Amino acid sequence: MTGLELERAFAAASAKRSEFLRSGEVRKGNKEYDRIHGIQEQMRLLPDRGEGALKRLCQSEDLDLRLLAAENLLSIDEAYAVARLVEMAAPGAGMKALEAKMTLKEWRKRDA
Repeated sequence: MTGLELERAFAAASAKRSEFLRSGEVRKGNKEYDRIHGIQEQMRLLPDRGEGALKRLCQSEDLDLRLLAAENLLSIDEAYAVARLVEMAAPGAGMKALEAKMTLKEWRKRDA
């Protein structure tokens, strides 16, 4: 798959995952998460390790997609990913703010 195809597949799997989780179909959501993980592994084989695609996905209107993209960027461009997560952790972002805060907390804990 090309980088653009992987980017589109990542976005589509993220959308499906979100839909399944919202409707209570957790097992199906988990399968999409596994698919996302597989796509990310393929992205890492690209010359830029998927950085360009993930950064574009971080600009999405879809908070779920932005969060997943930022999480996957942490090991590629930590400063950029942390900045996006801090933005998402701002007050008023609801559950996504909590998820972003927890992601940052866990990421920072690994350095402790």
